[in-house]
Formats: sequence, structure tokens, C-alpha cells
Amino acid sequence: MSGEPEDSGFARLCNFDRAVHVALDRLAALKPNWDAEGARRIDCRLIATARDFVSALPGRIKTDVAIPAVVPMRKGNLQFEWHEGPRTLELEFETPRQIHYLKWHPEAGVEEEDILSVSQMEAFVDLLTWFMKG
Repeated sequence: MSGEPEDSGFARLCNFDRAVHVALDRLAALKPNWDAEGARRIDCRLIATARDFVSALPGRIKTDVAIPAVVPMRKGNLQFEWHEGPRTLELEFETPRQIHYLKWHPEAGVEEEDILSVSQMEAFVDLLTWFMKG
């Protein structure tokens, strides 16, 4: 018993970290050809980068944003995805230093994508804030 209410910010923060790390563990366990169509094994350096990224996210973001879907990509990359109605945010870990993002909301005329350095945390905070606020 931690003394923290289950719906507290601390509990949500721990749940976010735990859920993403468990999903990353599952990706790390995938063997080559995990999709039976020649997919590469997920690059362990990208898994480490994703773990560092999650650790670097400010607590206020982790307590407010939904836990992302953690998706393996055929070429050995991985992606965090958030979807709410027509709104989508995708962060693809392409290299240990670069994340390709897609910010999309067709009803609002938003379609933006670019590549950012993993060190540009404030830009990622802005993207996640956009997603949360709709």
C-alpha cells in the first residue's frame, strides 16, 4: 500500500512508464521475420532510445496523455501512436538520434510531418500538448 490514491497523478505517471516499458520489452523479444513476411528484428538501440525518451518526458505530460500504442515497424524501427477520433500523432524512432513525427487531424486541416532530434524534448512536449488539447 503506497498511500497514493489509485487515480493520483503519481499512479498515472507510474502506469504510463510501466505500460510503455512492458510494450518495449515485448518488441525487444520479437525475432526476425516476426510478421512472417521478412520483417527485421526491432533495433535494440531504438528500444533504448525509446526508453530514454519516455524517461525524459515531463511528468505533467505522462499524467495527462494516454499511453501510446507501441508498434513494431517492418524495417526494424518502432513507433509510438496516439489516436483519438480523427486526430493522430505518430512518433517513429528511425535512428538513435532522430524521430520522425506525423501530426494529423483531417477535420481541422492539420497535416504536418518532420524529423526532429531526440534531444528536442520541448518540441515533443508541444506535439503531445497539441494531441491532448485537440
